[in-house]
Amino acid sequence: MKILVLGGGIVGEGIIYALRRDHELVVADLNENRLQYLRKKYGIQTIKVNAAIDSLRDVMRGYDVVSGSLPGRFGMKVIKEACAAGTDLVDNSFMPEDFYSVEEEVKDAGITVVPDAGVAPGLSNIIVGHVYSKYGELDTVDIKVGGLPESNIPPLGYKVLFSPMDTLDEYTREVEVVKNGKVIREKPGEGIEYFFVNGLGSLEAFYTNGLRSLIRNVRARNMAEKTIRFRGHMEKIRMLM
Repeated sequence: MKILVLGGGIVGEGIIYALRRDHELVVADLNENRLQYLRKKYGIQTIKVNAAIDSLRDVMRGYDVVSGSLPGRFGMKVIKEACAAGTDLVDNSFMPEDFYSVEEEVKDAGITVVPDAGVAPGLSNIIVGHVYSKYGELDTVDIKVGGLPESNIPPLGYKVLFSPMDTLDEYTREVEVVKNGKVIREKPGEGIEYFFVNGLGSLEAFYTNGLRSLIRNVRARNMAEKTIRFRGHMEKIRMLM
């Protein structure tokens, strides 16, 4: 397949690494130094593009699929441009908008769009959806996810691995959870629970807005996503905010 990787950051490079042997890849990004690095390391073609001001539809045309790895603030634009280009899209941006708002536009364009195609939301949704397809209505869906460094590095015990702004959004976006069959809005960072994992130590988990499409597509009596960090992380974040 001929695939355009839109965004050549850490996540985009991971996609390039995974797909490079079996597919023809082209990566588009604003940062020329980053593009030069990717050309040299992987021997792939690159395109310089500014997603904030450039039209993306012409860049997207001619590919079997686009892999979107831009920050969340560009997510909705990427979907709309994919519709205009008539190109299928798999997007892992953590967009603030409701992507179902463009469902009819996507259908009219005759393309397939897979939003929230990251780890969580993303892989977590696939796993829950698979279980739901086998067993039907579920009692409790308890998702816990967190990319942690190997050790609790001061001051926050965390290393940013994707868009810094999207990382901050985890602490500010209102959260939807399901309690006793009803969708409830919670504040991010609430619902903290503590636990211990051998080899890592004391951890905490708190509500984040990761259910997303599961709210609409999976029936469960109780359902929530919580992000895992080293214990004390959320207290420090609250001091900063």
